[in-house]
Amino acid sequence: TGSVLVKVRWEPHAEVEKSFQWAPDPGTPRIPMWTGDLILKAIGGAGLRAADTNMFGKGSSDPYLKVTLTTNNETLKWKSKTIKKTLAPTWNEQHTFSISSASVPALLVEVYDQDLKADDFLGESVVAMPDKEGELPHKLVLVTNKKKNKHDATAPAPIF
Repeated sequence: TGSVLVKVRWEPHAEVEKSFQWAPDPGTPRIPMWTGDLILKAIGGAGLRAADTNMFGKGSSDPYLKVTLTTNNETLKWKSKTIKKTLAPTWNEQHTFSISSASVPALLVEVYDQDLKADDFLGESVVAMPDKEGELPHKLVLVTNKKKNKHDATAPAPIF
């Protein structure tokens, strides 16, 4: 179902870069606080599913990304621009999530095809969080979650 290339960079806030949340028991290891900026750069996609067909039978999609960052105390969202009529979009967009969390954040990238009525789900992937300061590229292989796909073969057939 295709793939998406993203880069993720973690920049801890200078005032808390070395701070830690200490566990109550001195023998328990300290747990780092996730306080800083998580910068996501959406580079592009390849091999996406064709959700639209034209009168000549050629397929394409109008893909965009929906990104959800979940921490222990909030959910943040971002949406990329839509790239028209392609199965290999180039976004080259960047978004910064400012967070403060005691737990490791979860980052979900979903790809949709934009339509006039209901958008088609093309796939999703979870991004591994960087464990230190710096930028990491990720080639995300998209997985189709059948609950989100309106073209699911197991869905009930329409009654005529």
